[in-house]
Amino acid sequence: MVEVFLDHEIARLKARLRRRDLEPEHWRRATYLQGTSTWLTAKELQQVSDELDEISARYLNRLANPALRPPGAREVRLFSATTVAPRR
Repeated sequence: MVEVFLDHEIARLKARLRRRDLEPEHWRRATYLQGTSTWLTAKELQQVSDELDEISARYLNRLANPALRPPGAREVRLFSATTVAPRR
């Protein structure tokens, strides 16, 4: 199931990135794609995961309640993942 979910997310991400140039400048500047590697403890990685969860949770109520959506708001997909490299 995880692989099916990831395939779907990556396909959606690619499709949106392909049409990025069609978006107004302020929307292009607001989009974000980033990847990095670093060294963390399991506790630090859990903190990063929790913080990413907190960020997306701030806006979840807007899905079910359109009255909470500010003027000019558009559907935005937030996708995040944290993984650990295999032991060497």
